[in-house]
Amino acid sequence: MRNRSLRGFAALVEKEWLSFGHQMALRCGTIAPLNDGGHKPSDDECSPIFLQFIECVWQLAQQMPRAFEFNGTYLAHLLHHLNSCEHGTFLCNCERQRVQLPLATTPTSAWDALSGPEYRH
Repeated sequence: MRNRSLRGFAALVEKEWLSFGHQMALRCGTIAPLNDGGHKPSDDECSPIFLQFIECVWQLAQQMPRAFEFNGTYLAHLLHHLNSCEHGTFLCNCERQRVQLPLATTPTSAWDALSGPEYRH
């Protein structure tokens, strides 16, 4: 029996990283609305914290593959979707910004793109 499902992992990232206040766009250097007088993030504000988290999950999945429903390809593609800005899931720095922005050009979430059978063991 698998302990960490695709849906459960998505819920964990949504809750602990996106909704809980990690400034995803600022830390990852992706698209964020310019606020605070046009403040643009500097290199000093970028930080690979989320990348390190995904690396830790990958290491755990390598050590205990039966404990995870997903594989390493899933994690690699998750990082691709984080940096590609194709979906509204990882855009902006907080939930308020994601709600306020008209994300009509990104109607799907990254989780929909990561739900295929190729990401499962």
